[in-house]
Amino acid sequence: MANKAKIGASIGLDGEKKYKEAVTGCNNKLKELRAELGLVKEKYAENANSSEALEEKARALNAILDEQKNKEAKTKEAREHAIQSCNNLKASVQKLKNEYEQEKKKLEEIAKASGTSTEEYRSQKKVVEELEKAHQKGENTLKRAENRVSNWTTKLKTAKTQSLRAGKAVEQNAKYVKEADASFDNCAKSIDRYGKKTKDTEQYTKEAFTKLAGVM
Repeated sequence: MANKAKIGASIGLDGEKKYKEAVTGCNNKLKELRAELGLVKEKYAENANSSEALEEKARALNAILDEQKNKEAKTKEAREHAIQSCNNLKASVQKLKNEYEQEKKKLEEIAKASGTSTEEYRSQKKVVEELEKAHQKGENTLKRAENRVSNWTTKLKTAKTQSLRAGKAVEQNAKYVKEADASFDNCAKSIDRYGKKTKDTEQYTKEAFTKLAGVM
């Protein structure tokens, strides 16, 4: 019976080091890619609406989107691992609780049958005390496991939000690229040379239509 207590006391959380390292690697890569995007913006600070600038920006934005999706996938894996570990731990803690209750009942039966001063009682009491400590340790570990699931769930939601934002940035820039390709001067009209949005959409539409009409 003492062995059961020792087994119960060994309950712990499965390591998540590799998952944390994977997500950290993604974050570091994203920092690098965002720095690259900043460099592109600075390089074309005064002709941000040019076709060349927008295409280079597109490459940087797509790289960020790809890495952001990779981070989302890694975070999802980490969350799934945390959930599985938590479920396994719940089962182990429940099993330990059942063992504790069974051994405690035996202790009560021994006390009734032969009192509390016998060697059998003292030995059984020690088993019960060890199981009680092990169970409490398991409950504390389970709480940490549940918190870990909650933390990874929050991180996954954040990663998904970041992926959506990165996707929207790619889509918006793609629209500017089309504008630039359709204009006579190869510059988008929805934004100015500094990358600020303009109200010159009507002029862009006329220009694009004239260019297309010439091709046809």
